[in-house]
Amino acid sequence: MGVKADVQWCPTADDIFLTWGSDIQLYQTRKTSPTEKLPPLGFRISKSSCASLICTSTEYTYIKCVSWCNSGAANGARLLAVGQANGRVCVTSINNLMGDTSLHHTREYVPRHGRCVNSLCWSEGPDSHLLLAALDRSGRDPSLLLYDVTRLPLMPQQQQQKTTSVTQSTYWQGASAEFCSNEVVHSAVFSRQTPSALIAATSHKYLKVIDVRDGKLATSMNTKAVYGLCCDPHSSHRLASYTDNTVHVWDLRQSAIPVVTLPTPRPIIKMLWSPTRCGFLGVLSRECSSVRLYDLQYAGRDLLEASVSVRSAASDNNTPSYYTSAFSWHATRYNTLLTASATGVLSEHKLKERITLNWSCRGDLIYTGEDLDDHEYDLLCNSNNNSAAAAGST
Repeated sequence: MGVKADVQWCPTADDIFLTWGSDIQLYQTRKTSPTEKLPPLGFRISKSSCASLICTSTEYTYIKCVSWCNSGAANGARLLAVGQANGRVCVTSINNLMGDTSLHHTREYVPRHGRCVNSLCWSEGPDSHLLLAALDRSGRDPSLLLYDVTRLPLMPQQQQQKTTSVTQSTYWQGASAEFCSNEVVHSAVFSRQTPSALIAATSHKYLKVIDVRDGKLATSMNTKAVYGLCCDPHSSHRLASYTDNTVHVWDLRQSAIPVVTLPTPRPIIKMLWSPTRCGFLGVLSRECSSVRLYDLQYAGRDLLEASVSVRSAASDNNTPSYYTSAFSWHATRYNTLLTASATGVLSEHKLKERITLNWSCRGDLIYTGEDLDDHEYDLLCNSNNNSAAAAGST
């Protein structure tokens, strides 16, 4: 397997994920037993599941970022956006990647002047058709562009008469709104607190909250943590960003300073909130074999009294070739994430909670916690039987 720049679970399909680097590869997973024969092009990602390559797309060159749409299209198509080094943003679907043109959703957005696309973010809820692109600076041009993927492109009138819905188009399309002129936008997200607001990290030193309705600046925070901006899906006011080897967690209700600062041993390359667990933040650093997991627990509503516990999801090998280069949370499976090594090896991890063990008065072993897999259950049963046998022999 080749080097994977990133790996991402599909939020609208439990068994689909993609990897991207010099190309985009689409995979499908399924449950298997440890002794089951794997299908062609299949490989094991954990003891109980395997993945098979569905397709490889080499259509897009110099890929800088990829983002899944948080909900399917009206006809059920699963959309994703691809940002490129020349500023192009292409919206496509799983069907398009697999060569099926019956559900064609290709859109291509091009800025006035070519520059790198730094990040992409889809809106959620009823406005899931909105796509936000953060670009490098180019003169006085806006660098934060908002696209509506349901808008029909400008095309000759005879073509417009034949187009009655959101179908195929290879015509250039412009942005629905533009912000942040004369500055670079490192990352940007839609605000979960205010539906009409965007949050942009700009110019190496600002986090800006922008009102979409009039384009005016609502508030601004001074910080060097302008990378990897992401909102906690379980909180409308909490978000995180990073710089070098420090994570900043922000509360939009008191945004003057970060409410939590988390140092890491090495420079950070990726950061994601867990979609299934509140306040659970995964952070990946350069040349590390594990993903650091921060559990932010708050005393009531007082964020300044937050306590942080740190765990990790590690690979089985600590050699440089097994350094973790990317990770992605599963959208619905609790505490499940997928990692990619520096050599492209993919592994699925199920994070286990701490289990409380107790002895009954008859010598039985009792555990409380989440469900155990078969191997862990057998270990506990064997331990219980051995203890009972030892007690009977005394």
